[in-house]
Amino acid sequence: MLASGRGRRTTFHATETTVTVGIYGTDAAARIIVLRTALAALITKHGLAARDQPW
Repeated sequence: MLASGRGRRTTFHATETTVTVGIYGTDAAARIIVLRTALAALITKHGLAARDQPW
């Protein structure tokens, strides 16, 4: 999958309980920060539980 049509590779895999996202490229660190911020807002809004590390 290409992120935002800009030629940056992003992978995504989801199961019933787990979501794994792989972000590649020179700006990956910045994009990960944006993703974590957006996810934190959604998690709080919907009262969900999340882990930043694999089980």
